[in-house]
Amino acid sequence: MDGLAYASAVHFVWWCMQYSATVETSFEAGHLIEGHRTCGRVHGHHYRVQATALGHMQRDGTPVDMFELRQATQALADECDGRYLNEMLPGVIPSPHGIARWFMERLLDQWPRVAEVTVWERPCCSGTVKREV
Repeated sequence: MDGLAYASAVHFVWWCMQYSATVETSFEAGHLIEGHRTCGRVHGHHYRVQATALGHMQRDGTPVDMFELRQATQALADECDGRYLNEMLPGVIPSPHGIARWFMERLLDQWPRVAEVTVWERPCCSGTVKREV
């Protein structure tokens, strides 16, 4: 393979790869999960949220604009901060999985390449929602 063919093949492989970009933010909120043995009373958490979007490498060396993805994720976290999630998220069970799904659905309005959202309610406990992109 000559140098030009090799360079074209490498560029093709580089372009076809799927890359991910992950941002993280946090918020404080209260909730309860009715009937749950440990979460069945009102209490609060320091939640951490990670959102991951997929894309192909752009000319600026990133697959997606992480600054804009971070801003969108932070705006949702700001909506939740200091709130009682049972009232704020009607129809959503405010478990880590339910909150992750809420974040995913809201982010998809702006970011169709969002593939995964993880929410931690404690350092040892998280829930993740994934979708094929």
